[in-house]
Amino acid sequence: MNNNLTIEENFMEYAINRLERLKIDAEKAISQIQDDQALHFVLDEKSNSISILIRHLVGNMKSRWTDFFTSDGEKPTRNRPMEFDRNEKNSRLELLQMWDEGWNVVLSTVKSIQPNQLLDKITIRDQPHTILEAILRQISHYSEHVGQILFLAKHLEHKDWKWVSIAPDYIYNA
Repeated sequence: MNNNLTIEENFMEYAINRLERLKIDAEKAISQIQDDQALHFVLDEKSNSISILIRHLVGNMKSRWTDFFTSDGEKPTRNRPMEFDRNEKNSRLELLQMWDEGWNVVLSTVKSIQPNQLLDKITIRDQPHTILEAILRQISHYSEHVGQILFLAKHLEHKDWKWVSIAPDYIYNA
C-alpha cells in the first residue's frame, strides 16, 4: 500500500496487480502440462477441464468487460453453453490465443477505470453494481477458476510440478 495514494488509487493498483498475477499463475501452470490432450482431462462427470475453464473465463471476460461502462455485462452474443461443451477440443494454441484476447479486454478496461469512478454504476445481468463491486466480483470469480486450473495442472504434472507460488514448508523439509 502506498501512503501517498488515496484508498481508491491503492485499490485500483491492487486490483490490476491481482488480475495480472492470476493471469501469470495460470499461464505458469498451463505451461507445465506436457501433453496437449491433458488440457481436456476431467476428473469426473461434474468437473471441468482446463480447456473448459479457459473457454468459460474468456467468455466471461469478453462479456463483462467489453463496453463495460455502456452495456450490460452479460452480452446477448455470449454463448455460455459452448464454454462448457466437452466435445469442443481446442488446440493449446487456440486456447492460449483466446486466453490472451480475454485478458487483454479485462486489463485494458480495468486500467482505463479512474479511481473516482469506483462508485459509479454499471449493470451485470440486469442488476446494478458499483464498479468497485464489479471488479471485486470478477477478481473472486477468476481466482476460483485459476485455482481450479492450478489444481488440475498440479494433478496432471505432479511428478515434475514446479510451484507457481511459494512451495509449502514440507517441500523444503523433505
